[in-house]
Amino acid sequence: MAEKEGEVEKAKVEAPAPLVISDQEKDWAQAALTDFNRNIYSTCLQHLIKLEAARPQDTKVAHNKAIVEYYKSDLKKTDQFRKSMNLVCSQVSTISD
Repeated sequence: MAEKEGEVEKAKVEAPAPLVISDQEKDWAQAALTDFNRNIYSTCLQHLIKLEAARPQDTKVAHNKAIVEYYKSDLKKTDQFRKSMNLVCSQVSTISD
């Protein structure tokens, strides 16, 4: 469980994001984290989808969504996870260039 929390927390720190975060976005993020920690991945993913719609350029959200989708698949869809993470990495590279 600590490893999952570390992955989520690491994502919160690494990628740049818009500075203004609405209260609704904070609520979705907190609800997603709570559901993730409770292993309720379907509901967590629903919150992240809402958050992604509100923050389409936020690589932290894309990163967390990829992790949740992977955990939701019982860590079986590794190829899809790699593709998602490569996409996130390419977005981060584009932002930093």
